[in-house]
Amino acid sequence: MACPQGSASWITCWGGLHEGLYLLAGPPGVGKTTLALQLTAAATKEVPVVVGTFEHGSAHLTLKLLCARAGINPRDVQRGYAELAKLRSTAEAWQPVVERLAVVEGSSQLTVAQVRAQARRAMRQHQAERCRVVVDSLQLWAKVAEDLRGNFSVRERVDMLGGLLRERALGLHSPVLTLASQNRSAGNDGNGTGSAA
Repeated sequence: MACPQGSASWITCWGGLHEGLYLLAGPPGVGKTTLALQLTAAATKEVPVVVGTFEHGSAHLTLKLLCARAGINPRDVQRGYAELAKLRSTAEAWQPVVERLAVVEGSSQLTVAQVRAQARRAMRQHQAERCRVVVDSLQLWAKVAEDLRGNFSVRERVDMLGGLLRERALGLHSPVLTLASQNRSAGNDGNGTGSAA
């Protein structure tokens, strides 16, 4: 997706995304995180990126990003088969990207306001008018978020969290990309029809 440079919307669009909330949904294992990381790596060339992860640890996400850039399978690194010189040179070349990337590990205490504060801090640090926020995953956050507890189902909490993230995206004049898992069978993450939450 490209934004027309001659239009007023170019001001609020970068990397193909306008300000607002985006949902990337798919079944487990389809590659949502990998795609989000590729978009993240590309976005850091333009703006700072804040990744809130409930699915993977920050070390794992960093390894996946580095391996994707080096063209190395992360499993080869974990098994000790990777070419270290290639990884080292890629890491050195990738340093400017890392400086514009903040990974926040999710917990039951994490709030949307804290993610917004991290995004604003990154924008100030890099003197940027916009940023990108990535959340992996919306359902896992909704399940553990203590500030959303009460007599609400997980689906209702997903809706509330989505609304809060959309408000923050508009307030930051930036896109927020959230990942959500679809489950084709009935269960906690699906309703049997392939829909998220």
